[in-house]
Amino acid sequence: MKPHTTLKCQSRISTIALLAMISRFFTWLVAFLSVFIIDAYDSASDIILENESSGIIQKLFNLSFHVFLRWDAFYFLHLAEEGYIYEQEHAFFPLFPLLARSLGNSRKLFINFSSKFF
Repeated sequence: MKPHTTLKCQSRISTIALLAMISRFFTWLVAFLSVFIIDAYDSASDIILENESSGIIQKLFNLSFHVFLRWDAFYFLHLAEEGYIYEQEHAFFPLFPLLARSLGNSRKLFINFSSKFF
């Protein structure tokens, strides 16, 4: 490939990545703002999110992702922690709970590491 073509391809990939991040941010923003407009489903998210002796990073995490603890999130959390136990849980594709468990473990490592500095 010519250097000009490679540069043009990298520019397109960067543009696509930027648009993907912007769309994710706006999705999160709409979800976050909808909590203040629409009556929330009582999800008891305080049970799931760690509150005791929370550092500033944990508090920001809770504020940012509290909005996503609705409806099927409890099934997904149970699947990530315990696996498939009940028959009604088989409706959920197994990749999401595996990713949630991995992300949760990496988040705990990050929070434990960063709490030493903040």
